[in-house]
Amino acid sequence: MKNARAVTQALATGGPMPEAIPSAPDPSLVQCPHCSRRFNETAAERHIPKCNEIKAKPKMLKAGSRTQLGAGARAQADAAQNANVRPAKGKARR
Repeated sequence: MKNARAVTQALATGGPMPEAIPSAPDPSLVQCPHCSRRFNETAAERHIPKCNEIKAKPKMLKAGSRTQLGAGARAQADAAQNANVRPAKGKARR
């Protein structure tokens, strides 16, 4: 906040910009060794054992590695996904 105020003041007065201060992750959070997400201690105690057991874990995406679906391929993928989804008992399909 302090740096943001200094930037705002520098823009308003036309003065020199302050040095950029890189933000760091909150040191009070525990990082999951499996998915690298950060949690408070209580949530980490619940999450880490479950995360370790997940078999269908998605792999981390690298920047630029995603492929874009065209309109036809996207519609076909959506139709295939909707065909595999069953409605809950007692509820009508939309």
